[in-house]
Amino acid sequence: MSDQHRLGIASASRPKHVGPTILPQFSLLSRLLRLACKETKIAITDRPCGISATHMQLISDVLHVRNHLISKLGPEVREALVLQEEVYINLLAPAGYEAGLVIYTSGTTGPPKAVVIRRSYLNEVPLELEDLYELRKDDCILHCLPVHHVTGIGANLLPFLFVGASIEFFGCQRFDAGQVWERWRQGGITAFSGVPTQFVRLMQFYDEHIASLPPIQLAEYVEAVNAIRFMASGSAGLPAVIQTKWTSLRRGRPILTRYGTTEFGAVFAATPNDVDLPYGAVGKLVAGVDVKLTGGDEGEILVRSHLLLDRNARDADGYFQSGDIGARKGDYYFVLGRASIDIIKSGGYKIAAPDIEREMYGLPYVFEAMVVGIDDLEYGQRVAAAVVLQDQTKTLDIKRLRDDLRSSLAPYKLPTLLRIVPFLPKTSTGKIAKKVLRDQMFPPEGHPDVQVFRKRLTASAGSRL
Repeated sequence: MSDQHRLGIASASRPKHVGPTILPQFSLLSRLLRLACKETKIAITDRPCGISATHMQLISDVLHVRNHLISKLGPEVREALVLQEEVYINLLAPAGYEAGLVIYTSGTTGPPKAVVIRRSYLNEVPLELEDLYELRKDDCILHCLPVHHVTGIGANLLPFLFVGASIEFFGCQRFDAGQVWERWRQGGITAFSGVPTQFVRLMQFYDEHIASLPPIQLAEYVEAVNAIRFMASGSAGLPAVIQTKWTSLRRGRPILTRYGTTEFGAVFAATPNDVDLPYGAVGKLVAGVDVKLTGGDEGEILVRSHLLLDRNARDADGYFQSGDIGARKGDYYFVLGRASIDIIKSGGYKIAAPDIEREMYGLPYVFEAMVVGIDDLEYGQRVAAAVVLQDQTKTLDIKRLRDDLRSSLAPYKLPTLLRIVPFLPKTSTGKIAKKVLRDQMFPPEGHPDVQVFRKRLTASAGSRL
């Protein structure tokens, strides 16, 4: 096809309704435009930056960014966009109507990767979460997560923007539990969605600084946290002891858990109606998603969804291989961990590291914990735990840790390696970077700070068996 013929087709197919003030034909932008025409409320507030914006200002910013980008493109690229061909800008921003978003994963269990997401994700996922959480126009979410992460954009930003609610950004760069509690006390927040690390730190702050306040002051914080209509946690498993504390503080209402992937959003989720959420469950299957477990009621979680791009990993039946191990009990699903890092094979047993971590978080002296499997000639793998203590002026030996866990864990699940550390480095989304830390904390050549438990021998420090 000649260039002249090609340009002729482009001209003929080009919509007449075009120009620098005309929005792209996309449902999310159309929704914002309708809200802008009838709303004058503040849609987004960024407290640390002192910036706020209405829906009309957001629409204006969209047009400004679009027009600036187009001004930097050559005529051939512009024509390709008109023809709805797939165009990549710096290999980061796919255009056209198939791909609409690129999110870089944090690399919790492997190297970071770019995930290309369908354009329809930006419409379907907000509608899905609007239904799950019964979002309302008068909701206001306190947003404390980065928006380059799928939870930050897919769960905390787009659904509330889509329904016409308000979003208040607060401490996305540096999470301060005390400031969050104070903002809650001031009132006006009806929703909060975070990651487990944030809920652990918020509860720790409550225990250390709020619970002992005089009754009148304490009541202000307790009433404020109960005025929040729903609280949700994603990205990783919420320790059961933390869930129990929050459920008690919120008068029987649990933190709503969910499980999903960057590729297509939520797979399992708990809703405000799940008041009897089973211990450790992440919720029920989300409508419109097809799931199977490789072992029937337990195994790798395989997912099929209309939001999944063909270019993302599928098996022969079209299922996405999540790499996560799950279990089903009745209508509820449980996520046991990542197959590559969270499943420990020791002495013939298959052990889920998150099960051990949940029990460790229940110990009063544990602030943070990481459990991994370390290769061992005798057992195949040993259960190794890295622990950050609540009071770092104190110590902990492996015998005491095992004794304290013995009533809640089977003997083969008890850690046989222990290292006390001042902190556990995390990814930008608050996850403990296990794959990197495993070899750093428990190197093959051994480390003098690693305590080793040996049967019939006292605990000692030294190299790995």
